[in-house]
Amino acid sequence: EMLPTFKFQPWNWTASYPGISYIQLDNSIIKEIGTSYKKNPDYYGAYIVGESPRANGTTSVFCNVYKDGKGAATTHAPLCSSPLFTTDQIAQEKGRMIIGESGVWSEHSIKIFSLMPSGTAPGLLKVGDMINVTTGATTEWRGLVTSVSIDASVVNTSVFTVSQTISVLQYVGEWNG
Repeated sequence: EMLPTFKFQPWNWTASYPGISYIQLDNSIIKEIGTSYKKNPDYYGAYIVGESPRANGTTSVFCNVYKDGKGAATTHAPLCSSPLFTTDQIAQEKGRMIIGESGVWSEHSIKIFSLMPSGTAPGLLKVGDMINVTTGATTEWRGLVTSVSIDASVVNTSVFTVSQTISVLQYVGEWNG
């Protein structure tokens, strides 16, 4: 099964969505956070074109996808075409993905403790999990887990540590640049 890159659009991650739960991370389990920033062009629309006939054999696919109902006077991403775009649904999802990746992003590397008393740790996080991070009294943000790695090391013959490092994308907003 192929899953979408974004379960719902990144600019809506601060809202609550039915069926989406956020895993809470805070200072009590975070060992370290590294952050970098990325600026992508702000796109409000995307033209998606299929290079082959539709799956049903008729004319090729052409979709004009917009961000949250923005009209034709918006900034479009460069034309995206592929022979794999054989249905409107595939083309619309590609357009949604292109628009979703636009704007300013933070890319975080978060190392968290994994061996904690039962019921206190988030457990093993998975790619695609949505997280809610609180790093201080007022600093809170949400993001999407994009990779997970596990590290175990022996401190001495009777002590060992286990941690997981997750890569997380956080949508910051439009930069209009």
